[in-house]
Amino acid sequence: MIFRRSALLSLLFLVLTLPTKAQVTGRESVQGSGGRIVYTFMGTASGTFQPEFGEATTFTNQPFTITAIAETGVVVSSTQPCAVSSGVCKLLSAQVVYASISVAGVTATITSPLVIFENQTFPALGLQRKTGADLLDLQGSAVFSTYDLNGDLALQELFFNKTTSLGQFDCAHGCVTTSLGSLTVNSVQNVGFTATRTHSAP
Repeated sequence: MIFRRSALLSLLFLVLTLPTKAQVTGRESVQGSGGRIVYTFMGTASGTFQPEFGEATTFTNQPFTITAIAETGVVVSSTQPCAVSSGVCKLLSAQVVYASISVAGVTATITSPLVIFENQTFPALGLQRKTGADLLDLQGSAVFSTYDLNGDLALQELFFNKTTSLGQFDCAHGCVTTSLGSLTVNSVQNVGFTATRTHSAP
């Protein structure tokens, strides 16, 4: 009888002291199937690469591709006040582990820490500095109200049908550093977006 009571008390103590998911993570994560996911923005752009020393390299209305890779299992869900009827927006975000830009015949690795984000309430999806202003926002697609940043996605629609200035993709809001120098993107046009799951490293 003493053995049974001790065993029961030990089991009860173990159950009560196991950490809950909330205690382990401290925030809500949207779990994926493992591996990585490649987010790709493509269109035409104008801007510059400014190395630390030497002259800037300028590109004007050139095809570009920004590739951003994140882990599929670390999408974080949160809320914040925003200008919608409910007063609160649901946000998803994934930290980028590798990023690059190809434009005007060159490819540069982006070394600044970046995040892919999605506002499911607004709805919008984009690329932003890990801390600081957004870089490139795609707005208005109904798909963004349900997409969870973990799955494959190939949008048929294009964003920025006319040449559109990007007011925050510059050093005034925090330089985006690359292997070719600081990157400024002044404007973009006809931007498409895809997301593809992969198990391969870049």
